[in-house]
Amino acid sequence: MRFFTHAWWSAPDAQGKDAAFKDYERHWKTVRHFLPDAAPEFEAAHTLHDARLRSAVHDTHAGTLVLELDGWDAAFASRVAIVLRFSGVRLFSQRLPDGGATIDPADDVGYWELDWTGDALELRMLFASAAELRVVATRFDFSVERAQESAVGAT
Repeated sequence: MRFFTHAWWSAPDAQGKDAAFKDYERHWKTVRHFLPDAAPEFEAAHTLHDARLRSAVHDTHAGTLVLELDGWDAAFASRVAIVLRFSGVRLFSQRLPDGGATIDPADDVGYWELDWTGDALELRMLFASAAELRVVATRFDFSVERAQESAVGAT
């Protein structure tokens, strides 16, 4: 993570946290025009904040990655099922907190960043557990469907 780091997130000074949002917003304005069209479209309508990663399928031979998440629209008004598709994947990495073997499915995405490396899109996610996920890819697309309401408790 470049702007929304775990150290930033866990710091007690709430007032100092505003600077990271302002810095990221300034940075976003400089890079969004270089990103694949789907990236700013996704960022404007949806969020990964409080999303949960359901699956990650990385095909190293084909250079593709598909991330499936349970998330929200940008207004946090509707639950949505999000599928992020990357091709031309150059890097897919996860950094886990000490003792972690994998990202816990109950672990929410706390913060996320989109960036431009000069020739590829970079997505970075910071989870509540301090786990981080990073993707660098030349192509990006997504789909979103309204999440199905749970039948639990329905009569």
